[in-house]
Amino acid sequence: MLTEERYRAILEQLGRQEAVRVNDLSARFGVSIETIRRDLKYLEEQNLLRRIHGGAVRTGAPAEMTGREERRASHWKEKLELGETACQLVKEGQVVAMDASTTNLAAAIALKKQFRSLTVITNCLPVINELAQTPGFTLLIPGGVLRQAEQSIVGSLAEENMDAFHADVGFISMTGISLSGGLTDFGMEEISIKKKIMKNTNLNYVLADSSKFERVSMVRIGSLQDVDGIVTDSRLPAHIEEAYRQKGVPIYHRQHTHK
Repeated sequence: MLTEERYRAILEQLGRQEAVRVNDLSARFGVSIETIRRDLKYLEEQNLLRRIHGGAVRTGAPAEMTGREERRASHWKEKLELGETACQLVKEGQVVAMDASTTNLAAAIALKKQFRSLTVITNCLPVINELAQTPGFTLLIPGGVLRQAEQSIVGSLAEENMDAFHADVGFISMTGISLSGGLTDFGMEEISIKKKIMKNTNLNYVLADSSKFERVSMVRIGSLQDVDGIVTDSRLPAHIEEAYRQKGVPIYHRQHTHK
């Protein structure tokens, strides 16, 4: 088992129970106790768990590793706000690609309020459900495997389908954005879909509330220069916004738009 797969398995186990024990994890994965301790130390440094004597607990785990409804509640007001800002980057009649996230659900809510005709490509079941009855909207949905925990359609077939679509605008969610680490995320099965969107879209924007800035998640997806800007909420600290602007990264939010 690869290190990243072990990280994910540990966090998934923490999602099902309150705590994990070093000895149990060592036996489960067939690795040494020291290896598990290093794993837990790394995950704690990423704010994904909290170490205790003999193991770790999920107290303090970030939003992306909690239940979907908890993630929706987390920073939901900010997500709704940035969703409205994202609409300013879309024109009537365009094709918009959206990956699976509660942030893109917020964007979908805003899109259906502000537009009469759009084509939306998405692997996100909540977005599909939100837009399914919207007159004038066409939905392109990849086939594949439904990942129930995330309500996303993933797998090789989904990736092949996404590769066949081309969009005018892409909205991609990230669990971590930083000047040093670039664009990072945690959902291993969703990362390939994000990359397909970025590859096949004219203009790509990261949608991320202000809590995601200067955080690094497990897998690097690309650099800040691989996208055309970041859409966030108005709570982003001014010094962080200025630092990104100095690096040539456009930041869009309700109060100001920097290019």
